[in-house]
Amino acid sequence: MRICVPTETAPREQRVALAPDSVGRLIKQQKLDVVVERGAGLRAGFRDDAYEAAGASIAPDVASTYREAQIDVFHLAGARDEFYPPERVKDYERQLQTRARSVQFKSYDAGHEIIPEMRPDVVQWLTVAANER
Repeated sequence: MRICVPTETAPREQRVALAPDSVGRLIKQQKLDVVVERGAGLRAGFRDDAYEAAGASIAPDVASTYREAQIDVFHLAGARDEFYPPERVKDYERQLQTRARSVQFKSYDAGHEIIPEMRPDVVQWLTVAANER
């Protein structure tokens, strides 16, 4: 399985999806392939060489980050999410469909959090995804 780490595109966003130490654990313990877009961690204080030292591959751009990836996406959206409000994510499903093998987008009455109502849907999605591979 490949995990892709693109540069965050949200205005004023300083975070990155995975820190180099997490990448190293995923590669060593879970035997996963990790591809990081060049510069993805810079705003969070992580240089590309730290990701390479952890075992990740560095892709030159976002298109290369996702190239050849067989991605299944389950996007959980919160109707009251202050970081990713509905108006901000309204086009995400269409954008994801250009990069992913399958996309499921589900909205919940929630803020920026995982709520108990989400858990059965996540478990079901993971079970189906695992059985299809």
